[in-house]
Amino acid sequence: MVDPRPFRFPCCRLVLLCCLLTCAPAWAAVCRVTTAGVQNNDGSSWASSMILQLALFAPTCTEIWVAKGVYKPNSYNQVSFAIPDGVALYGGFAGGESARDQRNPTANLTVLSGDADNNDSTDADGVDVDTTHIVGSNSPHVVTMTDVGAGTVLDGFTVTGGNATASNGGGGLHCDGTGLGNRCDPTLSHLAFRGNRASASSGGAIFNHGNSNPVINDVTFSGNSATSSGGAIYNEGNGIGTSSPVLSNVTFSGNSGQSGGAIASVVTGIGGVTSPTLVNATFAGNSATGAGGAIYNSAGPGASVVSLSNAILWGNLAPAGQGPEIRRANYATAVIDHSVIKGSGGSGGGWDTNLGTDGGGNLDADPLLGALMDNGGPTQTMLPDVAGPAIDNGNDTGCPAEDQRGVARPQGLQCDIGAVELVLDRVFANNFDGRPTP
Repeated sequence: MVDPRPFRFPCCRLVLLCCLLTCAPAWAAVCRVTTAGVQNNDGSSWASSMILQLALFAPTCTEIWVAKGVYKPNSYNQVSFAIPDGVALYGGFAGGESARDQRNPTANLTVLSGDADNNDSTDADGVDVDTTHIVGSNSPHVVTMTDVGAGTVLDGFTVTGGNATASNGGGGLHCDGTGLGNRCDPTLSHLAFRGNRASASSGGAIFNHGNSNPVINDVTFSGNSATSSGGAIYNEGNGIGTSSPVLSNVTFSGNSGQSGGAIASVVTGIGGVTSPTLVNATFAGNSATGAGGAIYNSAGPGASVVSLSNAILWGNLAPAGQGPEIRRANYATAVIDHSVIKGSGGSGGGWDTNLGTDGGGNLDADPLLGALMDNGGPTQTMLPDVAGPAIDNGNDTGCPAEDQRGVARPQGLQCDIGAVELVLDRVFANNFDGRPTP
């Protein structure tokens, strides 16, 4: 993969570093960024806001607050927002806050866009709703992370319009943990990956490469695509690498790929491991032209084990016999409990062993999901109906304390299955139609 950093500015890196050290005041640990940021500002206040690329390059900007608006790397096709190890990048600010918890990502949409040539057919917020809206030469990765740990944070953004055209996928994020002793283990929270594409590879939204084990919480993936595997996420266990992300309170809708419309986990070398863990996830409306409408995992010469708990997989598509919800290949395995899966037969005697091991509490009944929409919180979600099987049938062990929108769990006798926890005491507020408000 081409290192994007030398292309960020017209001057060379040495000249830029000298400029940063001589032209700007002392850097602040917390740096503020707006769309009106100025090159010589230090980000110590909103009135002295910085340019995002400069804040990422500054060695003492360890926490970056980004105000609402659309941010693009620049006009060069090979440039991405490269987040260094240990840097925490937070979006959702109005531009006057004095504390991080004052931000509101719902009200202050903050967009990282790969539309470098400014000609995508975006919506009014500057977002590619799906990959059919990508036009011309977009950034191959909107965000890149290379050899980073858990202290590296991306939180409160919509990531859109990336177009990975080479073998290294991840139109939205390329998470690179390749190399001896390297890793890519960031914390990704309160994000929407929309309309990102891997047009010549895998991982439309995220490519987890090598030793790559991010923690992904409260994230929606919609309208992403890959010509190969993993319309939204591709986990590659290559050789001695381990790619086993942990995801909770996540929604996958309208993603597409050849294998794994939403997620593909594939071992590509002897000794590689890729074993994602998903808790309280919702998959609906994803599709694969080859296998695994929602999830595809292949062990190959290594190990691939998908763990699902409190998940909904319903209405995903794949060719006949190729697993519309889950497809396992080459000795890959899956362990599934307390999940609603179409065609599974449910626990208690009718379980389809082609899906994986029945961990108990699984159901095969329509969850009556609503459309992907704003149901409160910073990201769009899909609301299950109160009359469906997802309500109060989850496994409380390991269930997150809140749902994807920030609603406390459980609201009833047990945790609900899927990314959303219904608030069951609001029937009156919904005009007595029997369906609770979000």
